[in-house]
Amino acid sequence: MKDLGVRGIDATLSLTKMERENTTKASSLIQLEVFDLDENNFVELPLVFSTPVLPISSESVPSQEDVDRWPHLKGILIAEIDARVGLLIGHDVPKALEPKEVKESQNGGPYATRTLLGWVINGPYSYYQFH
Repeated sequence: MKDLGVRGIDATLSLTKMERENTTKASSLIQLEVFDLDENNFVELPLVFSTPVLPISSESVPSQEDVDRWPHLKGILIAEIDARVGLLIGHDVPKALEPKEVKESQNGGPYATRTLLGWVINGPYSYYQFH
């Protein structure tokens, strides 16, 4: 939210994790729209919950080199973006994750799904990454 220069509505989340039950966390709610890199397609998100930090390291984000290791993903180009991950889009936004094209996994490798916002690489990576 700081990066966007916006302020949301203060809220408190009640979270249940494997190691803890009913942990509360201060958050903010905000309404967002996201665009693909070419700004041709957009998706309106439901209320988004903020958190001070997303626990995602840059090693979790696939690169073109990672994709090129898998012949079955030939033709998928990954834009190199010099930025940290600042937004996770979940399955509560089906329009953002709706498959337009799928490249199935082979030999234990990742699979890829082209969505309205770009390619999502799924497999040995811990998180989705739109490109």
